[in-house]
Amino acid sequence: MGHFGNFILAAAVAAAGCAGAGKAQYRVVGDAGELPGLSGERVRILGSVSELPWQHLIADLPGRTPYYFDIGTYQIVVYFPDEPAAGEKLYVYGTVLEVSGGGKSPSKSAERFTEYHVACDFWEVASIP
Repeated sequence: MGHFGNFILAAAVAAAGCAGAGKAQYRVVGDAGELPGLSGERVRILGSVSELPWQHLIADLPGRTPYYFDIGTYQIVVYFPDEPAAGEKLYVYGTVLEVSGGGKSPSKSAERFTEYHVACDFWEVASIP
């Protein structure tokens, strides 16, 4: 995964120990299209680690590794503190981040581009029948 220019992290990452904060404090988000406007909010998303990465901006979050994550028909980047289970549907509990940078192609590098990612506090395999 590469970096695409200089990025600005517009929301703070949740403090360590948020896993003990309780699941009820996380807003359920069913679609990546709901993330804009939720920067800094705690959310729960359902999806899986992607097998086919798209091109995304990548932020540098110390202690976390970015993974491409499929949520509904969209893909976002989720920054995990540990390796997530591959091939499983996961509930991810974390904080919405607004990541901005230059355009994704050299011809559009002067344009500003914003994506909404999630800094994972904790995750669990979803028990879906």
